[in-house]
Amino acid sequence: MRGRVAGFAAVGVIAALIISLIVTRNLPPSRASAKGATPIPSPTPQVRPKTVHRLPAASHRLPAQITSLTNPYEPKAASGGPGHGTIAPPAATVTLCSGPSRSRHNRITYGINEVFDNAWLGDMCIKSSAPGYFKVTSGLPSKGDGTVKAYPDVWTGTHYAHHTPGSFLPMPVSQVMNGSISTSARWSFPTERSFFLADYDAWTFADAADVHKHGDAEIVIVLNNIRSPGTPVYISGHLWHEKTWLTCSRLPGGGCDPSQPEWPILMFASTQNIMNPDLSMAPFFQRLVNQGYLARSQVLGSIHFGFECWTGCAGAAASAHFSR
Repeated sequence: MRGRVAGFAAVGVIAALIISLIVTRNLPPSRASAKGATPIPSPTPQVRPKTVHRLPAASHRLPAQITSLTNPYEPKAASGGPGHGTIAPPAATVTLCSGPSRSRHNRITYGINEVFDNAWLGDMCIKSSAPGYFKVTSGLPSKGDGTVKAYPDVWTGTHYAHHTPGSFLPMPVSQVMNGSISTSARWSFPTERSFFLADYDAWTFADAADVHKHGDAEIVIVLNNIRSPGTPVYISGHLWHEKTWLTCSRLPGGGCDPSQPEWPILMFASTQNIMNPDLSMAPFFQRLVNQGYLARSQVLGSIHFGFECWTGCAGAAASAHFSR
């Protein structure tokens, strides 16, 4: 009997120990310490690093959402028609024409600025004058195929083999973040029904030695309200919708040009029409660096202001100036 009692006692002791261990293990660290047990530290959160999508020449991180070669927005409405006003040329004008069936007399330099009739999938003519003015006089066909065909613009810096004389670019992104670049522009709507963006376009590169190549990221600041959804962010007193995606150079048939690298678009789309944008590039670049899209060690190679044209664009006019 004593043996059975002793056995029951032993079983009871073991059960008590097991219950004690279970209770102690499940107590919060502070309560476990109060019971005399060894504190159990709170588990360290396991933060998974961002999935990295690297381009061949890029030295910075590209978060996972930059994976699609499809433009995530479609223009919701055509713009244009009478009553939008225009901008008069400040001086005598020169006509520039470009496109698949036109001559390549398509650029003219005014100091550190160049006006560039940059049309590659459609014919377009503009008239330009100093110090950085242009107006589209002959636009694209009214029927499009979903691809950008031209980008008439004013720009400074280095764009492939072209460099505007006396430009302050290239410049390290770290300096751009410190407020080193200011921009001033005016623009007016096309006078015909058009699909277009009025935007600042900036290209970054891994280092200054690469600025004559294709850029590794394109920052696009859209100034006409394209009603495109995105992450809302306030910068320079305006509400923008921020978004990113991967793009490529399009062939006439709509496919990607295999001879050109893919690159990320980092877009800020305004929620209203900003007709006279005077903007510092600093807060836009600060946000992109903080998010890991750009690195301080990269360089800004060129900055542009113009119209990305899908269709039409005749009558659109702009003037722009860049300073540091």
